[in-house]
Amino acid sequence: MALVADRITSAYKKALVEYGTSMGMFASECTSESMTQRILDSIHASGASKSNFLNRIKEVYGAKGTDSLENAYMDVFLRPEFEDDVVALQRVANEIEMMNLRTFVRRAQIFFEAYGASRHPDFKDEAEAMRRTFERHAVNQRPPAGLLPWCVRLELSRVALIEKNMQVSTIFRKLMQHFPKLYILYTDDNAEEVAMRVYFGEDVFRRASVVDQFVVHDFLHAKLLKVVIRGVDGIISATVMKDFVPRTVEQPDGSMKVVRKHIIRTQGTNLTAILHHNAVDPHKTASNSVLEVQELYGIHAARMKLIQCLREMSGTDINIKHYTLIADTLTANGFVSNIERGGVAESNPGNTLLSISYSHPIQTITEAGLNNEESLVHTNISSALMMGSTPNVGSNYNG
Repeated sequence: MALVADRITSAYKKALVEYGTSMGMFASECTSESMTQRILDSIHASGASKSNFLNRIKEVYGAKGTDSLENAYMDVFLRPEFEDDVVALQRVANEIEMMNLRTFVRRAQIFFEAYGASRHPDFKDEAEAMRRTFERHAVNQRPPAGLLPWCVRLELSRVALIEKNMQVSTIFRKLMQHFPKLYILYTDDNAEEVAMRVYFGEDVFRRASVVDQFVVHDFLHAKLLKVVIRGVDGIISATVMKDFVPRTVEQPDGSMKVVRKHIIRTQGTNLTAILHHNAVDPHKTASNSVLEVQELYGIHAARMKLIQCLREMSGTDINIKHYTLIADTLTANGFVSNIERGGVAESNPGNTLLSISYSHPIQTITEAGLNNEESLVHTNISSALMMGSTPNVGSNYNG
C-alpha cells in the first residue's frame, strides 16, 4: 500500500508545472514535435513501407469530409455470437461489399447479330443452347418483338462467383430490375463457361438516332457494368482480418488474458447503413471519419474520435490532456472546426486584428473603419502579438 501511495505522490509531483506556464503552447509543442518526427520518418521511408502520414494530419486538423479522405475505412465488429466464426465474418463481408456487374465479368464482347441468329463460330452452339433452354423452361420470358440486332456477351468469372457467394440468377434479376427493356439469357452456374447474352429492345436507345457499336459500347460501360448487384453504397471492398484486434478477456479463475479478435476492415465508409445489419455490433464498429461520427452520434462522440485520431498520429507517450485541449478547441463551437484560417478563426468573426493575420490587411482595415468595428486586444493571442504586447497566456495575466 505504501508503494502505491509513493507512486501516486511521485506522479502528482511530476504533473506540477511552474506558475505562468503557457499550457496551451506547451500542449501544441508536445503534439507537433512528435508529429514532425513521424512526418520525417514517413518521408525518409521508401517503397511499400512509406506511410502517408502527412495527409492524415491534414485530414484530421482540416476537418475533411468523408468524401475527401484519402483512405476512408471502417473496422466492423460482429456480435458476440458471430465474432469468432470466420465463415460468418466472410459471409457478412460479402454482403456489405458493394459489388457491381464489373466485379463478376471477366470478358465482354459486342456482336452484330439478331436474336436466334448467332454468327460467331465459337459461341454459336452456346447461344443456341441458351435459346432452347429459355424457350422451353422460361415460359414467361419469351423474347419480345422488335429486338435490335445487337448482342452483348458477358463471360463471368467462376472464381469471383464462388468467392462472393453469388448466383447467376441473382445477377439476372438485378439487371432486369434496372433495365426491364433488356432480354437476357444465361447459362447454368455449373456450365463449362458461365456466360450471359444481353439483347436490347427498341426503347433502350430512344435518344440515339442511329444505334451502332459505339452506342452499345457506351451503354455497356456507362450503365450496364455499373449496376450494383449487392452490397452497401460506399463500401468498395471488405476484407476479413483474422486475429487483428487485441482484447483483454477475464478468465473463469479471475486472471486476465489477451486474445485477438477477428474484424472486417472495409475500404470506404457508410456507418449509418452498416449499423442496420443484424450481425454487426453497433457498440464496437467504428469509422475513421470524424465528420461522419459527428453526424451520427453528435459532437461529444466526434470529440472522443478526435482524441483517438490524435493519439494514433502522435503516439501514446504524450499526456492525454494535451489531446483533449486540442479536441476541445476544434469542437468548442458545437461542430468540428478545422484548424486552418477558415475554421477556428471563425469563432471570433468580429476581431479585426485577428482577420488581418490571415487576410488582406489593407482591405480588412478599410472595411473595419467604414463599419466602425472594434477589436479588443486582450481577447486572444493574435491580437496582442499584432500590437506588440504580451498576450494573456497560462496564469501570467498582466492586464
